[in-house]
Amino acid sequence: MNVIIDVRVSPKMRQFLLVNRVNRLHPDQLREIVLEPFISLLLLMVPAIILLRSLLFTLFVGGLWMVGAVGIAYGLFRLYQRWWQYRRVKIYYGIFHTGQRLPPRWQFWRPFTLTSQSGNVMKFKRSLAPDQRLQINQDYIVYYTKEENTSTLLSFAPLDHPDITTWKP
Repeated sequence: MNVIIDVRVSPKMRQFLLVNRVNRLHPDQLREIVLEPFISLLLLMVPAIILLRSLLFTLFVGGLWMVGAVGIAYGLFRLYQRWWQYRRVKIYYGIFHTGQRLPPRWQFWRPFTLTSQSGNVMKFKRSLAPDQRLQINQDYIVYYTKEENTSTLLSFAPLDHPDITTWKP
C-alpha cells in the first residue's frame, strides 16, 4: 500500500495547527510571545552590566540590594501579567491568498501581506509559526491574533493539503 505524505506542513506546524484550532496558543508560542520584551531588555542590559559592574557591586554591597530585589520582583510580576494576558488570547481563523509576490527570505524584518477571500489585505509584522515557506499564488488556512494595529501569524497550511479537514475549526 502506497501512502503519499505531503511534506509541505512540518510536524511542528501540525502541532501548532491542532492547538490553534481549539483557540489556544501552543506552549512554544506562548513562551515566545511572553518572553519577547524581556529577552530584548536583557540584551540591552548586558553592555550596561559590563560597563558598570564595579559600580553595581558597590551599590549592592552598600545597601541598595533591595532596589535590585524589587526590580526582579517587578519583572516577575510583569512576566506573570503577560502570561495571563496571552493565555486566553482570541485566535482568528481565515482563508488567505498569497498573491504574486512574497518578500525575500533574507528580509525577515519586513511584514508580509496576505489577502482574504473578501479582498481585505492583512499585514503580518510578526510570526510565531515554526516555518514560513509560503508559496506564490496559493490559498492557505491561517490562524492569527490581532492586536492594536498589527497581526501575528500563528500557523498556516495550504488549502489543498490532504489533512486540511483536521486543522479547520
